[in-house]
Amino acid sequence: MNHPHPTRPPVPVLLAPLCPENRLWIARMGRGGDETNGTTDVVTSSGYYIGTLPADGLRIPAAFGPGGLMAYIDADEMGIHTVRVIRLLSLDRL
Repeated sequence: MNHPHPTRPPVPVLLAPLCPENRLWIARMGRGGDETNGTTDVVTSSGYYIGTLPADGLRIPAAFGPGGLMAYIDADEMGIHTVRVIRLLSLDRL
């Protein structure tokens, strides 16, 4: 496979849906291709870079809601799933 930059292969990313504030949350893979330990970039729908969330910080939610609500689906050690909802007040401090 020919890469545009032979010394640097493409870096796969996962794009999250556009959240209500017209922002894209873009998850990068961690070192060695680990899908769970990468950083998350936040950009506006017009491409303006807002910032990068650290790998051990806030993750992309399962769903975005109005007014900064974000839903996460967590599983306990027995495999029981619960929905956790938080409110994100601001990303301005990135």
